[in-house]
Amino acid sequence: MSLIQTRAQISGTEVARRLREFAHRGASDTFPENTLLSYGAADVINVTKFNRWAEGDCRITSDGKLVMMHDATLNRTTNGTGNVVDRNLAYIKGLDAGSWKDSSYSGTEVPTWEEVCTLSNTHKLKFFLELTSAAWTEAQCTEALGFWTDEGNPMQNIIVQSFDIDSLDNMRAVNSNVWCYINDGNYTVSELISMCNARSKFGVFINKTLATSTNMATFISANIDVNVYTLTTYSEKTTMISRGVKGITSNSYLTS
Repeated sequence: MSLIQTRAQISGTEVARRLREFAHRGASDTFPENTLLSYGAADVINVTKFNRWAEGDCRITSDGKLVMMHDATLNRTTNGTGNVVDRNLAYIKGLDAGSWKDSSYSGTEVPTWEEVCTLSNTHKLKFFLELTSAAWTEAQCTEALGFWTDEGNPMQNIIVQSFDIDSLDNMRAVNSNVWCYINDGNYTVSELISMCNARSKFGVFINKTLATSTNMATFISANIDVNVYTLTTYSEKTTMISRGVKGITSNSYLTS
């Protein structure tokens, strides 16, 4: 039975239950993005919200530590300056990562990936991790997965994304059971499909503008698992469900 046939035979509610919903950089509408506050927000960890995940970006510091930060620089979301890769952990940990969002969040720290793993274990939080630095080595991928598995969080509760295919290949070399998603970047639909077909447990993470009815039909016919970013309305959510996406990313929980 094809994916399209399966979806045609079940209700919209049941499709929603099977949908992965990624809280973009945590509950970033309300809390400072990529912090323990945003990852630990109730609308992220609440198990009644069907299949909720947190999504976050990880970068590597000058001393090789893994920290949560979307931008290459510290300027936008902290009171620090410079590139993450040029600053050590001690410097980054001394920064205020909350006041840019609201003064009530003053003093919020940039979390390490290890701290996020601890939070995830406490709440059994599923996580969609983006590798946002330049190509990750096998050693760095081993460290990242070590923080997760050492704490006993099931491996099916983490999936990994990147614009860099080499980083994902290195992640899969460390653990072949980890699902990986290649970000669309400048790739064509056919290039994305070719990369996925050459690997097992690979899907695509694409901009919602690329998830047209035609493109989605092409992905589905090739048995490619598709996640999309970043939705802002419930109408967009229902449209993406109707087209057969498996996961959506949003800054807040989208409901009617």
